[in-house]
Amino acid sequence: MPCATSVRDPRRLLTSFEVARSDEAYHMRSLALLALLLVLPACCTLARSRDDRISGVLAALDRVNTHLDPDDDYAAYRSRVWSEVREEARRLEEPAQLYALAIACQDRLDHRPPTDQDRLAETDADWEAIQAVLSALGDLKCEESARLLVRLLEDHRFPRDGESALNIAHAIITCGEIAVPHLKRVRDPCQRDFSARIQQWIKEDRDVP
Repeated sequence: MPCATSVRDPRRLLTSFEVARSDEAYHMRSLALLALLLVLPACCTLARSRDDRISGVLAALDRVNTHLDPDDDYAAYRSRVWSEVREEARRLEEPAQLYALAIACQDRLDHRPPTDQDRLAETDADWEAIQAVLSALGDLKCEESARLLVRLLEDHRFPRDGESALNIAHAIITCGEIAVPHLKRVRDPCQRDFSARIQQWIKEDRDVP
């Protein structure tokens, strides 16, 4: 009686070329994984360093003396606070860092208890820092700073009228024509008209009224 033989499906047989390709793909995946493992710690370190710099600026803002003495000259008082805050905010140079600082400062403002009546005339270091960020982003006049300024314009957490809104508009205008494509992409119905006005001011080479 003939012995039974095991015959494998020929469709499952791999040629030496296919085996080589399979091995090559395996090695490529291994190299990609190794590269990721090497780069990931550096990325995490960079992110921690960026967060540490922002935290350092926030801590410095807490040390700014914003107390207004009854005998103080108000203009000199505002000038002093602005100078100190601006110096701290400008320790951050990358647009993304400046943007993150503005978000952090606004978050702190939103969670701050109401100001006492006898301190209403005093300015706030976090509010001043946001204005310093706007000024710094406008002065950079680059694609990224323009994009982030328009994002701040659309961010519902930031005031949409008064001095704060006009300061954002001024910073965007400082960026110039580079900001126009980003303004045209504004989808927020509440800010679309304001965005169109800013575009017109840029076209006419005018600042905010």
